[in-house]
Amino acid sequence: MWQELPRLKSELLQMLPVIRELQAAGATSLRQIAAGLNERNITTPRGGEWSAVQVQRVLTAARWYARNQEHQQRLRERSPRTIV
Repeated sequence: MWQELPRLKSELLQMLPVIRELQAAGATSLRQIAAGLNERNITTPRGGEWSAVQVQRVLTAARWYARNQEHQQRLRERSPRTIV
């Protein structure tokens, strides 16, 4: 499973523009977003249909990933690198 994480992260992050597009089109609930993904024949990374819980997990993972990237950037800015 752990070796699949980079691939899954990439697939999940690719879903964000589609989810944002569905939201812009009026999908306001997780169920509506899941229905929109299923109507477009977009499958989950495991090949199944989307549910509200899975959409929530993608959005939560995206928020975590964004916060983690910001944190990593702040750490890089704070710690000077010594070149020997």
